[in-house]
Amino acid sequence: MPQPSPGPSPERAAYGFVLYLASYILFALFVIWAYVPDEVLHSIGLTYLPTKAWAIVLPILGCIGAVSIPVVYFIINILHTQALEEEIEIHSKSNIPEPTIQNFDLSSGSVPPIVELDLATVCRHLNLGKDKLSPAS
Repeated sequence: MPQPSPGPSPERAAYGFVLYLASYILFALFVIWAYVPDEVLHSIGLTYLPTKAWAIVLPILGCIGAVSIPVVYFIINILHTQALEEEIEIHSKSNIPEPTIQNFDLSSGSVPPIVELDLATVCRHLNLGKDKLSPAS
């Protein structure tokens, strides 16, 4: 059984082309409905149409959705992030604790041992400037 791939395929190309054409056709129909007077639409037999107010409401709703969806995702991620003080972090028993790495000699060009850094220490080093770093308490 072939594995799914994110690469291009003939089926995806066909679906993409159909969606491309459908989006232009729907946009053209929307513009025609928004700009053509109701009398002309009624004369060709189109009587069951929404009011013209939706011609303004739909683009506004689209803009509000485009702005609010990333904000909502950001808020959800913030709410699901654990505090630094939580003991939910995963610690491996095979890693060397952080203070013993200071005794390792790196002058020979060797690779330092694997250590488990505290999350607060990593955040402090990533988010503070060099002049604001203070020893961990």
